[in-house]
Amino acid sequence: MLNKKLIFLLIVFLLSSPTLVLAQNIKEPVSTKIDIGDVLKETENKPEIEAESSPLPKLEQEKIKEPASDLGTEKIMIEKIIISGNNFLSTAELEALVNTKTYTGKKISFLEMQRAALKITKYYRQQGFFVARAYIPQQKIANNSLEIAVIEGHYGKFILENNSLVKASKLQAILDAVKAQNIISVNTIERAMLIINDTPGAVVIQSDVMPGAKLGTSDFLIKADSTPRFTGYLVADNYGSEYTGEDRLTGALNINSPFGLGDQIGIQTMLSDGSGIENYRLAYSLPLNARGLEAELAYARTEYELGDIYSALEIEGVSKDLSLSFSYPIKRTRLHNIKLRAELMNRDLEDEQAGIKTAAKTLNKLTFGLTNTKNYRLKNWNSKRTIQGSLSLGDLDRSPDNSAFEDTAGAFAKTNLHFAENIQFNSKWSLNNSLKVQYVFSDQNLDGSEDFSVGGVNGVRLYPASEHSAEKGYLLNLELFYNLPDLENYSHRLSLFYDLGSVDMADPVANFESRTLQDLGLAYYLNYKDFFAKLNWAHKLGNEDVTAEDDYDSRFLIQAGFVF
Repeated sequence: MLNKKLIFLLIVFLLSSPTLVLAQNIKEPVSTKIDIGDVLKETENKPEIEAESSPLPKLEQEKIKEPASDLGTEKIMIEKIIISGNNFLSTAELEALVNTKTYTGKKISFLEMQRAALKITKYYRQQGFFVARAYIPQQKIANNSLEIAVIEGHYGKFILENNSLVKASKLQAILDAVKAQNIISVNTIERAMLIINDTPGAVVIQSDVMPGAKLGTSDFLIKADSTPRFTGYLVADNYGSEYTGEDRLTGALNINSPFGLGDQIGIQTMLSDGSGIENYRLAYSLPLNARGLEAELAYARTEYELGDIYSALEIEGVSKDLSLSFSYPIKRTRLHNIKLRAELMNRDLEDEQAGIKTAAKTLNKLTFGLTNTKNYRLKNWNSKRTIQGSLSLGDLDRSPDNSAFEDTAGAFAKTNLHFAENIQFNSKWSLNNSLKVQYVFSDQNLDGSEDFSVGGVNGVRLYPASEHSAEKGYLLNLELFYNLPDLENYSHRLSLFYDLGSVDMADPVANFESRTLQDLGLAYYLNYKDFFAKLNWAHKLGNEDVTAEDDYDSRFLIQAGFVF
């Protein structure tokens, strides 16, 4: 089976050769300044493979019973309805639901009293409190006031049946942390189960609700199963540069919960043909508490060597990154997630020519980021909106011989914003739109590794990743999808896309010209079991030449791989 997959990737490699770039006009590149910062832009165009999410087991809610109609015909004068037993929802909020002319200011029967209590129960259920109920307690009607009592529902015990790769004590702590919220709700129990599903090595497969030992409490039976010990992917594409190798092979291997802690060891590599780029990353992540706080320590190394017309110049370089990051899910539900992230990174960058060092830089950066993802209804369409924002504070230290190069040395601050939305019009048609923006809070230029790039497969697809980058810029991507009929395990779709991007320097140098790049194209996506492939054809709009490579008007981009 593995041999078949490797043969499949080899065929893709052959198909993705440079001959698929159309209408070339061979010439010397306008810009011959290629350094490690430009190369790092290429490593950012790695496969966007979303981890398959396991659906949460459905929480069975106790059915709401309509009151029996044979409760007698005697009526009692009621002027006011009083709510008791509530803590999470306000008394004023609940009393406003039933202190209406339907139930007050007149004589009502016991059946009508039950209906008033039922209205409170339904309101609680609508707010996500799926075991809450309201009832009419035994009472003497005084001052024509009726009491409706509420049992909001509190957590009892979590009974865990654990068959996962993660120690039972770790999963039990995640469940028990929910008790701090006290009241039972969809959001609180979903958060616990989703955090378990986010934990490498574990997945919730069953959740049952049962009466608790104490009045007003409920116990939960949670069953957790194991995920595969090893997961990853292998992908071939032609997303690379003409001078560092267009054909690339990218692989990733995750070792899930190797020490039973819900931890993960991640190994990634990307190699281009001719060893133009060699990129490696090793990371270890670990949950820090039961509320979803996670830390990751990572080391990455990227080496490059320019080929083609630059071969004789012996230009090469290296980047070494060490980073420590923390993430925390402020909100975690099926439909709405907010995650906070902070990362501290140290990066050393070097370039040399013919064995002589031409640049040496050290970058230290602290980044704070927030991601807000929400599934919602836009008119009658299912939609998913993601808003990301980050603030980066950094300092670049250059070696004395190039410290004044393009005014990039010293402290800097920048922000990045990303707005993305998917709109599902029906089972066939959908629209993806994305807007990315970068802004620098000074007139100081950034190192190339921190610039905003509008080229590459995730940008204006016609242009290479190192085509046009600077400190400030925007990137707009629009893509209209059409789902083709499924064939057994084979699903596929077509798309029409439009890309637009532009950048400008914070402190323009003499030879820099701000340009607006745009393209229009077609794409084909397919999935067959564990295999996937993407074919993009992009055509230039406007008169902006490709300057980072030999110019062309159209470009085919191919990616294919499999996950395991």
